[in-house]
Amino acid sequence: MISQQVAEWLEILWEAVCIRAARPIAGILLDQNGIQNVASSAFKEFFAKDEHVEPNLESMLRIIARPTQRIALNHVAKTRSETSNQELHRDLKKARWETNPNIVKRDSEGTLTAPEWTTAEPILWNRATPIYFRLVRCHDLDFG
Repeated sequence: MISQQVAEWLEILWEAVCIRAARPIAGILLDQNGIQNVASSAFKEFFAKDEHVEPNLESMLRIIARPTQRIALNHVAKTRSETSNQELHRDLKKARWETNPNIVKRDSEGTLTAPEWTTAEPILWNRATPIYFRLVRCHDLDFG
């Protein structure tokens, strides 16, 4: 059973979760139906858990909003897969290229085969290399 104090926070919590669901990551923008589905799923997941909740708004917000990004991204992946439309839920204000690449094509052995990988791979390596070298430096400095 939900406490009276938590019940008073539901409107604030619902709005915060909806805001988080609308833009789970840069470049993704859910429509009203998607936002409602994601927020409802986040609340159902919260209420299905029987965990102790600290009676303050900040901890409630953290607990309820935590799975929202995961649920929203799963919603995007599912609806894009069902419609075969990689442009679905794309935030055109944040678009940096004409169309989203469909990089999830695989052969029967599971190898990624989309031609877009020839463009994506160098970009990903370029982004990952500085992080890798920072990690290597930190590891080299580990005196433990």
